[in-house]
Amino acid sequence: MRSEEMQREEKSRIKLGANWSNLRGRIKKDFPDVTNSDLQFMSRGENELISRLQNKSGKTKSQVRDWIRSTAKIM
Repeated sequence: MRSEEMQREEKSRIKLGANWSNLRGRIKKDFPDVTNSDLQFMSRGENELISRLQNKSGKTKSQVRDWIRSTAKIM
């Protein structure tokens, strides 16, 4: 049962990879309150990225995750 839960979580993780530099530019454009310092922390991982964007934007975790996924697909 634990294994299934981990697989679902893995599938839901956002894959940034090579898109990080492009996504970083979009974040700066679409979230003007995000600082360069925030972006440095965000590059550490998905949870940090979502958490900081959520705090800066007032959007829900789900909304932020959906924005990242749709934006990453465009690039």
